[in-house]
Amino acid sequence: LRLHPDLAPYKVAVLPLLKKRPEIVELCQRIKDDLKRDIMAVYDDTAAIGKLYRRQDEIGTPWCVTVDVDSLEDGAVTIRDRDAMTQERVPVDNVRRVIADRRSTVPAYSRIGYDAGHDRKRYHVSHSGLVVLPHPASTDPHMLRRAS
Repeated sequence: LRLHPDLAPYKVAVLPLLKKRPEIVELCQRIKDDLKRDIMAVYDDTAAIGKLYRRQDEIGTPWCVTVDVDSLEDGAVTIRDRDAMTQERVPVDNVRRVIADRRSTVPAYSRIGYDAGHDRKRYHVSHSGLVVLPHPASTDPHMLRRAS
């Protein structure tokens, strides 16, 4: 599901390559907790990595952070971009900044919330990610006439 990141239920999923390694799970939890301070992030270890990627693609999660065995040695994780299908290794300490940079480079949520053929706005996404719906009488001239 190719949702705009503003509409995705989770912005980032943190996934362990091996869920039976407690040190990998611990690093995943630390990364998730760090990301959750700014954005909706989720930890998932309920399947193999391919199925986890597929599941996150299906619900529209734009980025996945994968922690593997090499992460314990080199201190880097893999960030996977849903739309570009690219993967990049970044230091653990830079994950929050890299995700914030990627979010800021995504084109703004624009005109998706407008009626086709009309110039009135049906809804908008607030800075907190909530979809705000206006009262019908405030945007529909027919409702204004009926209410009078």
